[in-house]
Amino acid sequence: MTASSVWCSPTLLLLLFSPALWAAEISCRNEDGEAVDWFALYKLPKHTKGGGTGLGLEYLYMDSLAQQWQLGRYLVNMTQGALGQTLGQLYKAYESKGNNTVYAIYNDEVPHSGSINWKRGHTKGFLLLDKSQGFWVIHSVPLFPPFPEDGYGYPATGESYGQTAICITFSYEQFIEIGKETSVRMPLYHCNSLTSFL
Repeated sequence: MTASSVWCSPTLLLLLFSPALWAAEISCRNEDGEAVDWFALYKLPKHTKGGGTGLGLEYLYMDSLAQQWQLGRYLVNMTQGALGQTLGQLYKAYESKGNNTVYAIYNDEVPHSGSINWKRGHTKGFLLLDKSQGFWVIHSVPLFPPFPEDGYGYPATGESYGQTAICITFSYEQFIEIGKETSVRMPLYHCNSLTSFL
C-alpha cells in the first residue's frame, strides 16, 4: 500500500468531491469494453469432466445487453474479461492520480495480509465513482482484487471453487445509500486518499 492510499471509512468516502474530469462514463463493462447497466458472472470451479480438466478460470456470463448465460470468451484472470474491463477503470483512475474519482476495495481477506479479520463483515467487493455515476461489484473471491499498485490479477485462492460477481452501474445519488449500507457490513477498506477531494 502506498502513501497515497489509506484504509478509510465508507461514510467519509462519499462526502468530498470535485467535478468529474472523465470523458467516458464510469460503468460496468462487458467483454467488448462496452458500458452495461449490470452483469452477472459465475466463475466455474476446477473439475475433471470427460477426461478434460477445467482450469478454474472459465466463467459463465450475462449482462443487460445479452440476458442469457454464455461461456465467457476469456479467462477470469485476463484483463479482456468483464471483471478485468470493469476493474481496469479503477486502476486507470488510480494511476492518473489527477482525476476526480473515488474508489474503495473491500475484502475480509486482504491481499498481502496473511490473515482473515473475523471482526469484520464476511463481504467482498469494489466500487468506483465520480460525481455523475459509477459501478459497484459485489463478489465472493478471497484476496481479490489486487491493490491498484499491483495491477490486475486473479488469485489462485479463487480457482478451486465456484465464485460469483455481480456488477451494477449506479448514479451518484444512489451511492449515498450504498455508503450507508456498506458501513453496516463493516468491511476493511482500501481506498484513495480523501485529501485530494478537500
